[in-house]
Amino acid sequence: LADRKARICALGALQNLSSDAQLKSKIWEDAQGARAALVAAARLEDPADRMARVCALGALQNLSNAGDAQAMWTDEPSRGALLEAARLQGAADRRSRACALGALRNLAAKSENRELMWKGTEDARAVVVEAARLSDPADREARECALATIWNLAAEPANAKLMDEDAAGVRLALSAASRTQGPENRK
Repeated sequence: LADRKARICALGALQNLSSDAQLKSKIWEDAQGARAALVAAARLEDPADRMARVCALGALQNLSNAGDAQAMWTDEPSRGALLEAARLQGAADRRSRACALGALRNLAAKSENRELMWKGTEDARAVVVEAARLSDPADREARECALATIWNLAAEPANAKLMDEDAAGVRLALSAASRTQGPENRK
């Protein structure tokens, strides 16, 4: 128990430090230290480690919008951890899923990643499209991150063509989301 609390405190500190623009590249470049710790914690599966996982994924989300975004996407352990967390199901894992999808959104905002993310791995496409199709109001943040990821990726002409041809996936998710109404507009 004491070790879990210490891990949560350490990961929480890393999450806070990762929000500092001057420290982001230092944390990312510490491949055997801070980065390895964040990726390992982002992959924790024990329900008792959920808070540690959220802190790690929050830190990765912070790191995803700085520096060399292509390096983060092409780093298999980091990409794998984000995609695994973006697939999480259930109410208890909503925050982790939203952080992972937020990181994917940030990475997709970088032009050097757009084609790699959409064409490079079917897994990434499937995860993003699945999250874009979420309909539970409690999943709003995750759905919005997924839709923003698609928006960013669609800015790449080659991706836009592939998305248009994917009638059962992206087009269906976008069509459903474009008809979504807020509670104030429902009758």
